[in-house]
Amino acid sequence: RQPPERAPGGAALAPAANLLPPVVGVYFTLFISLPTTIWLYGKLEPVLGRFSRAKADETVAADATADETPAHGSKLGFGDRLTAYAVCGLFALVGNQFGYKVPILDALPGMLIILALVVLTDLLLRVIPKLPAVFVLSVLAMTAGCPGVLPYSEQIIALVGKVNFLPFTTVILAMAGLSILKDLPAFRKLGWKIVVVSLAANAGTFLGATMIAEFFH
Repeated sequence: RQPPERAPGGAALAPAANLLPPVVGVYFTLFISLPTTIWLYGKLEPVLGRFSRAKADETVAADATADETPAHGSKLGFGDRLTAYAVCGLFALVGNQFGYKVPILDALPGMLIILALVVLTDLLLRVIPKLPAVFVLSVLAMTAGCPGVLPYSEQIIALVGKVNFLPFTTVILAMAGLSILKDLPAFRKLGWKIVVVSLAANAGTFLGATMIAEFFH
């Protein structure tokens, strides 16, 4: 446990801690997870592939059906994204009130600050689209939440502190479920291969975060 006087610094470093695992995980995925996945695929495909060859005709039929299905992957316009951000923020405020007994009006200023950071990230990515969204948003959040960096950083921290993290997870998991349901035919075609790739990628991210934590321990 850290002393109470170090709490503001810990709050400022929290976004950095959230930023490191995905950034390092990218390199682990490229140089460790993907080569490991290719090796595992070469070993497992001759064994597990025997069970999928019998369904080749079904796969071809499924591909034909999928080609006839209209695509739903069109990108949202900026106005649609703003609407989506507002709806997600509203659901998070409702969950924050029911789960943590924080009135919506009390948490509204903090939510507006969070949404402003998200919108600013969206605008920056239109100018520099090659940067990862997690990286840009984390840098903006660290800048806004680091005491002494901005003139009103302490007030920002106090307002955002009324919005708890867990209410966001309900919205995020709902979006993830809808996304998986939309791409369910693609997951079915991938079969067991997606399991190997997912395990290898997650293992790389976990190992990278663990090595950093042990190095700075």
